[in-house]
Amino acid sequence: MLVTDASLDSQIGLETAIQYDLGLPNAIYLDAVDRGGLVRTGTELFPEPGTGGNPPPSTHKTTGYAYVDTVLYYNVREACKSAAANDAACDSLLALLASRRKMNPYQRWDNPAAGRLSTFPPLPLPLSSR
Repeated sequence: MLVTDASLDSQIGLETAIQYDLGLPNAIYLDAVDRGGLVRTGTELFPEPGTGGNPPPSTHKTTGYAYVDTVLYYNVREACKSAAANDAACDSLLALLASRRKMNPYQRWDNPAAGRLSTFPPLPLPLSSR
């Protein structure tokens, strides 16, 4: 579960940057990007044979975080801060990326058997699942 634990932690820095309008971390270490631009934060590295990779959401087996959409959202938001930015295009792109991010939001949950607690690591700033 090492891969997903690293991804679980990487979402914290990215989401903090987005929610508090901060800069992205200088380095983001990922082992893989999953389908749809996600980093796998769930407890299953790959779908179990015959399941199709769609277990009930409550199990968090294939939960993922919208990594690519988050990085794109950040870059578009920064570019749109320029005076030369097209407000209509910016608003449209940011709305699209925000809706895509909502499909795979930042999440933490309790799963003591896997060594995960929703309160660990403690966060310096509160984050919400958007």
